[in-house]
Formats: sequence, C-alpha cells, structure tokens
Amino acid sequence: MKILILSCNTGEGHNSAAHALCKEFTNYGDECEIVDTLLFSGKRNTELVTNSFHSIIKRAPKVFGVAYQVSGIYSTTKLTSPIYYANAVYTKKLYKYISDKQFDIIICTHLFSMESMTYIRRKYRLNAKCYGVLTDYTCVPFLRETDIDGYFIPHKDIMIECINRGMVASKLFPTGIPVDSKFNNSINKQEAKRYLNIPQEQKMYLIMTGGLGFGKVAKLCKTLIKGNKDEALIYILVGKNKKLKDTIDNNYRFGNRVKTIEFTDKVNVYMSAADVLLSKPGGISSTEAAVVQVPLIHTLAIPGVETKNARFFARKGMSINARTIDEAAYDTNILANNPIISEYIMKMQRKNINPNATNDIVNKIKDLSNVDNNTK
Repeated sequence: MKILILSCNTGEGHNSAAHALCKEFTNYGDECEIVDTLLFSGKRNTELVTNSFHSIIKRAPKVFGVAYQVSGIYSTTKLTSPIYYANAVYTKKLYKYISDKQFDIIICTHLFSMESMTYIRRKYRLNAKCYGVLTDYTCVPFLRETDIDGYFIPHKDIMIECINRGMVASKLFPTGIPVDSKFNNSINKQEAKRYLNIPQEQKMYLIMTGGLGFGKVAKLCKTLIKGNKDEALIYILVGKNKKLKDTIDNNYRFGNRVKTIEFTDKVNVYMSAADVLLSKPGGISSTEAAVVQVPLIHTLAIPGVETKNARFFARKGMSINARTIDEAAYDTNILANNPIISEYIMKMQRKNINPNATNDIVNKIKDLSNVDNNTK
C-alpha cells in the first residue's frame, strides 16, 4: 500500500505520531510518506501560521486557553467553522498531490488535515481511504464537523465525549495513541542510569518542556532544588529552546546537579532513568511516559487541550496534576520517597494505556482496506 500521513508543525506531538505510524507501515513493507499539511497553502503561509501559534503559546498561553474555550463554545453551535474554510483554500493542490502519487490511504494526525480531507471528499472523487488519529485525551473543538472514514481515539472513555459531540460511533476505534516502538521496548532504570552515567543510588528528576521548550522551567528547577534534601540530579529536556537552555546553564554553571538536554531522540532513555518525571501534559509525551511506566507529575500545562490531558490522567490515577510550581515540588518529594504511590501510578498506566497502539492502528487500517477490496 501507499500511505500519505498528513501532519502539522504546530506541535511536535503530531509529528511524533506520524513518524511512529510511518515506521510501523514501513516495517510491514508499505510505502509511506509524511507531509506537513500546511505546505500546500504555501511556504509563507505555513511559516506564518506555525510561528504565530508558537508565539502565542510562549508569550500569551492564557490567550490560547481563552481561544480554545471560545472554539469549544462555537463548536456546539453546529455552524461550519472558519477553520474548515481556511483549510479548504489549499485543497486543490493537496488533491492533485494525492491523485498524482496514487495514495491508497491518507492518515491525518492533526485537525487541519482532517478538515481539508473532509472538503476534498465532498468536492472531488477520492478513491483513497482517509483516517484521523487523535493525539489528545479529549474531543477537540470542530472535530465533529469532519467527515472521514474513521478515527483512532486515545481511550474508550473518549468515545462517549465524541458521540455526545455528534460523531458517528461506528467510525470510532479506541486503539490508543501511537508512539514509537522504542518506548514500548525501553530499557530498565538501572541500564538507563548506566547509559547516562548517573550513579545507581542517586535520584534523578526529569523535567520535560515539550519539543519547543515551554513553561516557567527556571522557577520550577529553583523550587525543586530548594525543597529537595536528597541531592537529586535534575535533567531538563529543553527541546529546541536555546534561550531556555542558556538561561538554565547560566544559572547553574557552578553546580553539577542540573543538566540541560537539547532536542534528543533518546527521550525514552531519560524517562527510563527518571525517579520522577515532571512534564507538560502533551498527549503524546504523556502516552510515552505511561508506556515506559514512570511516576508522573503533570505541570507547566498550556491552557486548553493540555489541561484536559492532565485531568484525564489524574482521574485515571496515572499521574498527579500539579496546578502550581510549589505543588509540583511538593508532589515530587512524595513520589520520590513513597514507592507505594509511585507503583500505584505505574499500575494505572499499565491498566489504561495500550503500549501496542501503533501496531493496532496499522493492522486495523490494513484489515479495513482488505474488507473494502473484497467488497469491490
């Protein structure tokens, strides 16, 4: 089969899900390609949308939260959203690309591509099947106005929310969120610490800020050190935020307890080595943590979908949702020194998160394709 995965650079999570699926399809011998959907609207527009999104998230996250709430309210009106029309603008180019390359399957890991593919299905003759992959633990605004062949959702409990929003139950497949297989096959804590040259007896706290390095990390780091008595090491994954890395490195240049790590493909190793993980509640990173199984504290949340991710995980017992930096530091001490609570969190992660979601999605798509071929 020839598969096109349409992602979007507004968040690294969408790309991570796309790459995990592409890797799995390739392992089966299929031909797979990943494209940023917005590129079909032109490079300048792509940069404008992406940079504007990142700027709002970094400088005015509360504005993003308000916009998300407004979008949710607008979505309940059943009126077609401006998002749909905005993503219809470039569909002629996208349709030509799909037709010229004769893709059999289109997979969307972002709402934008689900909107554009909905428009294409209504306006043009499309032989390729199209599926959406949700990368957060909620039914995002405007999802109900999309109309494609199926949706792979994070958890069976999200089905109720999606159905209540007007989505068709028969199109919902509660497989879980796709993550790279290296998280499912991750090494144990002893091996991970050995790989990172961390003494086995020394605790390590890992702070994850997302691919673009969001949140009040410097203040969180300072609070953790002030309230910590066991001299734990603090590793900070700063993503692609060089300014954040420079700030942290400058603040702690005379010590050896704080270490910053730039964008890395070894996230699974750092998670495996962590005694406690403090992370912004992205849908993908939270799922990766649950697959690895690490005591998890959600903090540094961007208002909107991430607060819903944090609530979902906390409600299921898979994490602690720290609403302030002081709470996060307090909860870190609890998890680091109370193995019963930590083990309970990891137990609930095992119970609620499917570590084989990537493979399950690929196999489901293959099964659906075989059914369609047999009925022709």
